[in-house]
Amino acid sequence: MTSDIDDFGPLDSLVIEFPAGQIDPAGFTALLASVDSGHIRIIDLEFVGRAEDGTGRVISATELDAQLAQFDGASSGILSDEDISWIVAEIADDSIAAVVIYEELSVLPAIAAWTASGATVISQGPVTLTELVEALDATEKDTK
Repeated sequence: MTSDIDDFGPLDSLVIEFPAGQIDPAGFTALLASVDSGHIRIIDLEFVGRAEDGTGRVISATELDAQLAQFDGASSGILSDEDISWIVAEIADDSIAAVVIYEELSVLPAIAAWTASGATVISQGPVTLTELVEALDATEKDTK
């Protein structure tokens, strides 16, 4: 698939750990509400589990909970073996992580307006919460 980057909203990801594999489907219901309202588009959603011996594997949504079965087709295979290994190393034994890669759609009208007047998207990317807190702390120090 080849497309102009201006046709896409910013892409971002979340990795959410569910200790002891206890997944509450309520968050996934809220995720679907964001999709249905047109705020985001899910690019990839995968579940990664870590066994007691530290080994990891990708797990189908259906295998986890029948309520999550609707997400079985959301896996696009974007995650590399390195990505999965990193996730497995970050979560505790017997935990499961949901990995959501999504496109932010609410900013698309602004991007379309800018590019229609000749502007070009030259960069986009996430700002981590740590980076935001550090920047806010630095601003606070500068105002004292």
